[in-house]
Amino acid sequence: TIALTAWCYPLLPARMVMHWNAAGQPDGHMSRASAVVVLPLLMGFITLLLSVLPRLSPQGFEMSFVRAFHIITTAVVSVLALLHGLVLATGAGIAIDIKRWVPAAMGVLFVVIGNLLSKTTKNFFVGIRTPWTLANDEVWYRTHRFGGRVFVVVGLLMNVVAAMRGTVYSIVIGALLATLIPAVYSYFQYR
Repeated sequence: TIALTAWCYPLLPARMVMHWNAAGQPDGHMSRASAVVVLPLLMGFITLLLSVLPRLSPQGFEMSFVRAFHIITTAVVSVLALLHGLVLATGAGIAIDIKRWVPAAMGVLFVVIGNLLSKTTKNFFVGIRTPWTLANDEVWYRTHRFGGRVFVVVGLLMNVVAAMRGTVYSIVIGALLATLIPAVYSYFQYR
């Protein structure tokens, strides 16, 4: 990200687009100096935060799914790196269809997370953490197996919407479905 930013920096305008509305139209700008550091700093902060979280787990809730956790961390940071690349490309004058790229990137992220949810064990930081999943190991396991499938389906649907040049609202709707359906499922599994 730093190398790409350094290479693009001379091509970038003094004010850059940093936000787009749901129609894919730019609606937020930032100075070049600020725009080139916001997402890389966020990537660094998230990487640091996610490297510290496993050490903060209380006894009995250790994060034993280290490989899956690292893949999730890498996927989240990679999506941020892609977004930073889109900001740089737009600033350099390359036409970017943000309504296609962002839902597609989020769809891939949901598929990756969905494939790894069933590998998580009971913890306070990653997964579908409802009172019912945290209270019972079997409910945690069943909910995360089911929730993983929901995440994968939602991610694939986001990619279909992106390919059809749909709306960015698909991300919000998808995220709501991917979180609410497994949460309700965990309640019924606990009952």
